[in-house]
Amino acid sequence: MANGALAAEILAMADEDRRMRSEVAANARQWDASVDERNARRMRAIISEIGWPTTSKVGAQAEHMAWLLVQHAELEFQKECFALMAREPADEVCARHLAYLEDRIRVRDGLPQRYGTQLHESDAGWEPLPTLDPEDLDARRRAVGLEPIAEYLDGARRTIR
Repeated sequence: MANGALAAEILAMADEDRRMRSEVAANARQWDASVDERNARRMRAIISEIGWPTTSKVGAQAEHMAWLLVQHAELEFQKECFALMAREPADEVCARHLAYLEDRIRVRDGLPQRYGTQLHESDAGWEPLPTLDPEDLDARRRAVGLEPIAEYLDGARRTIR
């Protein structure tokens, strides 16, 4: 049975995270690193209490938001969470979340990513950072439920400014 109190807390932390990032993007607020630090600290406590907040523990939406919060945490914590998530059954953790987090970790470690989820802006627009075996990229993306890279880049070009 899902833990409603923890789910609500994770959702509230994610709301604060998104609000801060939106206000920074709109130049209405300065970056506040304490938001990420506070969220990571609380996520560590939650994980030490219940393990990774899976779908059955906190519900699908809170599981998604827990992953989002970890995306904004320090690298070593991301690695810890990735290992926890990877041990969970496929119906408890979203495969796309694992792909995004793995790519983020690999890029931060100076390695090529596997799924092409991490982008940079070039003269040609948004492009994936270096990626392993680009010729097999769409097959890897499809295996974890991601759209083909061309569709992903089209979406990024339309929405990321």
